[in-house]
Amino acid sequence: MIRTVVETLSRGRVFRKRLPDYFGGDAIYVTPESGVCYLTKSLRKIDVRLQDRLREFVKPGSRVWDVGANVGWVSFASAFLAGAGGEVVAIEPDTTLVSLLRRSLKLQSSGRAPVSIVPVAVSQDVGVARFEVDQRGRAWNHFEGLGRKNRRGTREVNLVPTTTLDQLLGTFAPPTFVKIDVEGAEVMVLKGGARLLREHRPVIMCEVGQQYSEPVTALLREFDYEIFDADYGPGERKPVPAAPWDTLAIPKERAARASE
Repeated sequence: MIRTVVETLSRGRVFRKRLPDYFGGDAIYVTPESGVCYLTKSLRKIDVRLQDRLREFVKPGSRVWDVGANVGWVSFASAFLAGAGGEVVAIEPDTTLVSLLRRSLKLQSSGRAPVSIVPVAVSQDVGVARFEVDQRGRAWNHFEGLGRKNRRGTREVNLVPTTTLDQLLGTFAPPTFVKIDVEGAEVMVLKGGARLLREHRPVIMCEVGQQYSEPVTALLREFDYEIFDADYGPGERKPVPAAPWDTLAIPKERAARASE
């Protein structure tokens, strides 16, 4: 009950917070609409496992695609890690969050990778889709008919353009690391990236809902990826039989080395 009240009262609020020093310390704009954690926690405490994997896999010169960028902390952290020789593509269909991304981009220091903000949804086809702004908050936005089982309803429905990972290859250099957080559309995103997975072989970190674990596992296996639980780092990382909530997928030809 208290959480619901806080989520409702925080709508429209925007704060400026700084990334941790190990991500360069630049300021970005955040909103509690994308998680009440932005009210109480420093960004150092946001999604620690994903932070660890970024620090492991995003190196100078890396190219990162942030699919479902939200407020963009992953994008701007990656821009620091990749440096001026890298490239970051922040992909987000929610126009409110896109506005924050563009404001944050103006605060970034020199020496970072350029960040391209692409205001579309990623799917398995190029077209237009119905996109629901979740009643609870913008972190739970989703394509119509998808989303988490425990969601509290829909605030509004918008039409958004859709593209595919493969279509983006016509505009941007192939990524070396792809983060996917798309609230139930993960199967669609991967289906639209067959060429990317087959030819360019990026490391993938993907949030996978339990009901989508089987098809995500099948797709990653089809393209010869090894699947890991992203909770575990090098030295403790072992393959798992099915895609977990925090899935780390590494091309098999690189998986053994990444587990050492």
